[in-house]
Amino acid sequence: EIGDGCLGLGGNAAVTGRKAGGGVTLQTSFGRVDLAEIRGGARVVANNGDVVLAGIVGETRVKTSFGLVDASQIGGPLVVENNNGGVKARDVENGANIRTSFGPVLLERIAGPLDVANQNGAIDASLTFQQACRPVRLQTSFGPVRLRLPENANYRLTASTSFGKINTEFPITVNGAVSSDSLSGTVGHGGCELQIIDSNGSIDILKSKP
Repeated sequence: EIGDGCLGLGGNAAVTGRKAGGGVTLQTSFGRVDLAEIRGGARVVANNGDVVLAGIVGETRVKTSFGLVDASQIGGPLVVENNNGGVKARDVENGANIRTSFGPVLLERIAGPLDVANQNGAIDASLTFQQACRPVRLQTSFGPVRLRLPENANYRLTASTSFGKINTEFPITVNGAVSSDSLSGTVGHGGCELQIIDSNGSIDILKSKP
């Protein structure tokens, strides 16, 4: 167990924490960070190490490089800045903002607004159904984008790519000219912004599996 508001400063050692009743702040390098069952928020700065987070109730912020960020069951917003590493997240209840490079981004069951910017890596994301408008923006280069939406999703879609094609399982009410590498139109009743920008990769907009 770790104390509320704990500040950890580590060097080349792993840091593990469980069951904190309040927020936690950690800073380390060259070591894995593993936090779980944190009833407040979590702020982690790690260099050259993986960061694994599970069961964080509040806002979660992670900054790292040369490591994987793996987050699950995040009750507040998730903000990740990673360099040269992948990002995985599951069951995020209040939106995610992801910045990374040279690694894949895999997101499952994300609720709330989603903003992902990746360089030289794929993006694979699935969203839960949302009554209110929660905008989505996905951007990457040198990697495919695969987005899974609930069958009853409503978005105002703009998508573009180069050296790739756009494929969708949803009926789209198209605005303007039809092209294999750019698409503008309405999914469902429209309204909420969905923007996908890719360079050197394909874009797939799919229906979530039941």
